[in-house]
Amino acid sequence: MIYELRHYEFTPNNWEKYLRLFNEVCLPIRQNNFGVLKGKWISSQDNMIHFYHLWEYSSLDTRKKLREELNKIIAWQEVFIKNAVPLIENQEIKILNPFLELQDFNFSKDLKIHELKCKVGKLKAIMLPLTDSHQNNIQINFAEFPNPNELIFLSDKNYNVGNLDNINIKEINICEVSTF
Repeated sequence: MIYELRHYEFTPNNWEKYLRLFNEVCLPIRQNNFGVLKGKWISSQDNMIHFYHLWEYSSLDTRKKLREELNKIIAWQEVFIKNAVPLIENQEIKILNPFLELQDFNFSKDLKIHELKCKVGKLKAIMLPLTDSHQNNIQINFAEFPNPNELIFLSDKNYNVGNLDNINIKEINICEVSTF
């Protein structure tokens, strides 16, 4: 199984327009037929709205096949994509491999998204202590791409990562997000 984490940035005005398109066009077309929507969250930062959504696929090949099928749907191209693209300020997509996957992890709640960009070859040195001491509270993933040295985990909002081996981490971003 893999996850696709999508992150979009919007101005507040464009966010309202996009949200309408997402709810009225995107979700009815996609449902869970083109990947399973595990969660969707927003945060506001620097006068921008950050929208995250996480899709589950059985494999990269399945994702590719389902995305190709989705792109053949006329309403997807002519109604959703055509109208959504001009509203987006920035887009980032990350393909994630679950490392520690909790069967009962609740993706549909307020969370923290932790993005740890590790030094080359140091991902496991950071990841393993997290799995040993915090396995009940977090969903741990490592990026397939675009950065294979990135660890991304989801946690409850009150989760405190504790002491990390910062010598092996180049950058840490933690974003508190809310469901909607």
